[in-house]
Amino acid sequence: TINITGGPTTYNVAVSGMTLGGTVIADIPASSASDAAGNGNDASTSTDNTITYVPDATPPDTTINSSPTNPTTSNNAAFTFSGTDDHTLPGALTFECQLDGGGFSPCTSPKNYTGLAVGNHTFEVQAKDGAGNVDPTPDTYSWKVSVGPTVTVVNGVCISSGTALGRLNLSLFDPEGDRITMRVISNSNSSLVPDSYIILHGTGTIRTVTIGAIPDRTGTAKITLEVTDGVHSTPFVINFKVGTTG
Repeated sequence: TINITGGPTTYNVAVSGMTLGGTVIADIPASSASDAAGNGNDASTSTDNTITYVPDATPPDTTINSSPTNPTTSNNAAFTFSGTDDHTLPGALTFECQLDGGGFSPCTSPKNYTGLAVGNHTFEVQAKDGAGNVDPTPDTYSWKVSVGPTVTVVNGVCISSGTALGRLNLSLFDPEGDRITMRVISNSNSSLVPDSYIILHGTGTIRTVTIGAIPDRTGTAKITLEVTDGVHSTPFVINFKVGTTG
């Protein structure tokens, strides 16, 4: 495409739409223009009408600027990103995104996702410049949506025959199938319930907590367990009462 602007003494010839590299020659024949006295112009020469065109073949580079924490308990995610290029200004670059290999589609920064499933996810973004070059190495971020284990009381029993004894059966569940561990992290009344009187049994999904008290003593002990999958911790509190009501 040729576009001529300017005048009446100086004209600009713009050529666009080239798809391949090479030499662009604009020929202006003699006497194409004339002055007020009727004198025609000289024909253009190779020194003033030749331009070598080199197409932009360099792709842009893409950077993810912000992303969710990893791991996270949120099933929503927000990303910001930007790009750089040797010809196209940053604000003129366009972008394509994809989540979990679902295919690239046009996107803008920030890119938000909601309702993500528990588990691993991967976000990718690639910039495209004005010449249509696409970043061949999209920037990538992987993270995990994770939730902590849950604790459910299955049943329990209290025995009092000189020494108060309680037994509680718990069901532990982790949605991601991670290994769960359980430990005592606090005991509010060790004079009533010594730490050695708190015994944890089992390694599977069903765990048993046995709690005993020193004979002939009354009171309440608040015992806190930590149930964790290695990433998230769920506290579980047992109020153990001896010789009290309510």
